[in-house]
Order: sequence, then structure tokens, then C-alpha cells
Amino acid sequence: MHMSIRQYPVAWGKVDETIRRTHDGFLPIVSGLPGFIAYQVMNPGDTTIISVSLFETEDGGNECSRRATEWVREYLGDLVMGPPRIMAGPVVVDSSGCCPAD
Repeated sequence: MHMSIRQYPVAWGKVDETIRRTHDGFLPIVSGLPGFIAYQVMNPGDTTIISVSLFETEDGGNECSRRATEWVREYLGDLVMGPPRIMAGPVVVDSSGCCPAD
């Protein structure tokens, strides 16, 4: 499995709109990619959102990241205030039982 975590700085007061656009616009894209397992967005408060994507393979995770970069640029450019902080790599411990860790 491959996981990607992306932390986005969001304009003050625009987190809810960012989440709505992501749910309506990006979730259908990411969930249709080959090897898709899960996609989640977290709101830790104020001016940040964090997304977590999980794919069966690194190729799927890389394609998700490529699509996310393009989609954010096109549909969230007025809400996201700078580049995301990105962490990605193989899952080494998994308690869900959905897939074996690499």
C-alpha cells in the first residue's frame, strides 16, 4: 500500500468552502483511479486542511498526487494559500486488515 498526506494552507474563513469543493469535485476523481482504497480529509482547525489518500500501489499514489496538484491549481487556487506540505511512502504497519503492508 502507498499513502500520501497533503497539508494545505487555506485562506482565513475558507476551510468549509475548500472542503465542500474537494468533496464535490476531487473525491469523484480520486475514487475512480486504479488501486484506490481510501481518501479522507481532516480539518484540524483555522486555516489548514489535511488529505490522506491510500492506494494499492505507488503508481496509484503518484497518479493521485499528479491529479491533486492539477485539480487544486484549477479549482482551489483562490482558496489555497501556497503549496502543500506533502509526505508519501509505503504503508509499513496496517491494522485495518484491508491490505497487506508492503
